[in-house]
Amino acid sequence: MRGFLMAVCLLGFAACNDESAELPIPSEPSVSVAKHRGTIQCYPGGSSLQELQLQLVAAGIRVLSSSCGGDGRAYPAMCGAPTGEIGVFGVPESQVLSALDLGFVLLSSLPDASSFPCLK
Repeated sequence: MRGFLMAVCLLGFAACNDESAELPIPSEPSVSVAKHRGTIQCYPGGSSLQELQLQLVAAGIRVLSSSCGGDGRAYPAMCGAPTGEIGVFGVPESQVLSALDLGFVLLSSLPDASSFPCLK
């Protein structure tokens, strides 16, 4: 019985040592960039999150994540005033300058901004 238990334990350890298992590939660090959606109070319009993402993709920038957000500024509650809505995207660190060339800004440059899941 003792030999059987020993064999089961050794087989368990051998199963954990599968050399054919792929090691995770280290990913490039990402940086969050943002762009105002151009939305104003009381009026439809502005860019959707998908439209902003398409700007990045069309420029060859890989989008690693996306979410909605706000710039954190206080705006007067009146028709025609901006809403402060932004699109937030994670892009590879090596492609940040290309995103900035498209009018995106570093999320870190908006100190009061926040990102949150988009409402459907």
